[in-house]
Amino acid sequence: KELIRKVINSHRDQIRFCYEQALQQAPSLGGKVAVQFMVNSAGTVPTARVAQSTANNQLLSDCLVSRVRGWQFPVGKGVAGYSVTYPFVFKRAGP
Repeated sequence: KELIRKVINSHRDQIRFCYEQALQQAPSLGGKVAVQFMVNSAGTVPTARVAQSTANNQLLSDCLVSRVRGWQFPVGKGVAGYSVTYPFVFKRAGP
């Protein structure tokens, strides 16, 4: 779990970009978007989808799913792959 968190944290700029892009259309946007994705034996992400969202913003959801599909994750020897559901939580900074 820690290795997965490290990979996700290393892509914080991409996540922030998705949120800031969505904020332009919905300035009060906030909430949680849980993205479920499969990591295959090569560490790539062939499938990703939104499992749950309280943000209810298609632009944000589509952007997150698109970004996650491009990430590389660690895979142990002999592991065929695994499924991850990761919650991204967004809240507006400032006043």
